[in-house]
Amino acid sequence: MVSTLDLPIPDADLAVWMRSPELKAIRCVYLHMRTSGFPIQIWIKQGLLFSVTLTIYVMLSSYMEGLNGLQVLDRTTFAFLVFFCISMGNTAIYALMPPQNGVRLSAAAIGISSAFAILTIYAVHNLHKRLLSGYPMLSQPVSDIAGGKLYVYLALQAVLMNGVLLIWQHLSIMQYAKWQVELENSRLAKAKSEATNQLLRQQIHPHFLFNALSTLRALIRKDGNMAEAYLLRLADFLRVAVSSNPAGTATLRDEIKLCRDYLEMQKMRFRDTLRFSITVDESLMDHKLPLFAVQLLAENAIKHNQLTKSIPLSIIIASEGGWICVKNNIHEKAYIEASAGIGLANLAERYRMLSEEGIEIVRNSEHFLVKIKILSNERPIDRR
Repeated sequence: MVSTLDLPIPDADLAVWMRSPELKAIRCVYLHMRTSGFPIQIWIKQGLLFSVTLTIYVMLSSYMEGLNGLQVLDRTTFAFLVFFCISMGNTAIYALMPPQNGVRLSAAAIGISSAFAILTIYAVHNLHKRLLSGYPMLSQPVSDIAGGKLYVYLALQAVLMNGVLLIWQHLSIMQYAKWQVELENSRLAKAKSEATNQLLRQQIHPHFLFNALSTLRALIRKDGNMAEAYLLRLADFLRVAVSSNPAGTATLRDEIKLCRDYLEMQKMRFRDTLRFSITVDESLMDHKLPLFAVQLLAENAIKHNQLTKSIPLSIIIASEGGWICVKNNIHEKAYIEASAGIGLANLAERYRMLSEEGIEIVRNSEHFLVKIKILSNERPIDRR
């Protein structure tokens, strides 16, 4: 007698099966799950985990009943088939009938899921009986439940097992939704922070250019040669500024050069009424600072103080431990031009996004001191 399992499937029959409505339905479900954003791989893994967990429980209970090895293997194999088929059926239902409010399944979906579970356990039970009818050594102990009661018992088993599975998948989908919300919030926070940082950096350029062009206009009226030299330094200054790091940071070496060029330009305008000195440890030159940080503090000192021959403005820039200190004597102007609120508030906001430590301001009757933390030459801390 030749087993039907040994018979080859004719190519014509295989072609007919490939075009069958059942296979087309499976393809449609799979494509819908892939294109709807449904996490198909996650749910397949969850279904497999659920099936393996219950199958291990069935295997242990079968050993405790005193079944032999073949009987245990038979029971656990078909139990796994039932669990996995029901799990994959629920996965398809979740994809085709998405939960209400992203979490709760509709009553219709729960009903379809329960009906599918009952039909699956009926089908596997009948298949099991047919396949093992000729193998008495695999027959299971005779149950007291038979006839119509057996199918009621199987239906109750299916509904109970499906209920446990739905709770499992409900908890899983809630956890997945939570992850998605956290991920989206993280993306939105990062995008907002990047937009804020970009806005702050874009504000620096027009703020500085306004002051630089005002200075150049004043120099043109006083001294054409000085204005030409100033313009050359300004061009070099802007070249460095335009080619700055998109991350909003620069090495201390570049920042000091930028600030020195700026102060030299201001020196051309104010001459002996402005004095400055820069003393920075060479070992710190490759560390980072927010772009324009030192120059902004120097500009802030010039903007808020009078520059006279009797009381010249003195700006001292020096490194002190892991900080850059910008100190100036106080000789405040009687009237300070209105600004767009950039200055120190801008610098403090950029430091908040780059470092755990911000800026320190010390003021007394004679001096105004601002200390800014030198960032590591590694990647700055992203606090966004």
